[in-house]
Amino acid sequence: MKLLMEGGSGGQGGGQGQQAGNVIHVTPQEKEAIDRLAALGFPKPMAVEAYLACDKNEELAANYLFERQMEENLLGEGQFQAGGNQGGNNNQQGGGNNNNQQ
Repeated sequence: MKLLMEGGSGGQGGGQGQQAGNVIHVTPQEKEAIDRLAALGFPKPMAVEAYLACDKNEELAANYLFERQMEENLLGEGQFQAGGNQGGNNNQQGGGNNNNQQ
């Protein structure tokens, strides 16, 4: 996915050897918002996705990214699946170790 700024210096420039793919046109202000989201430590493609999914609302996109990161951390890296097994293993904490208390 490539970002192209609108209102630039005419033409698309640098088109040599580029593969066909998704191109998103953004204004300089939108690019700055995406850069700020990426500066929070998120990969740029994820920042772009969140920004666009949240109707170009930077604050909402940041909240979305942090919540998604928190869910991934709770479920284990690489195991985040929308609508997956949420709450299926809640009984593992302290499982069976209560007999050692006196």
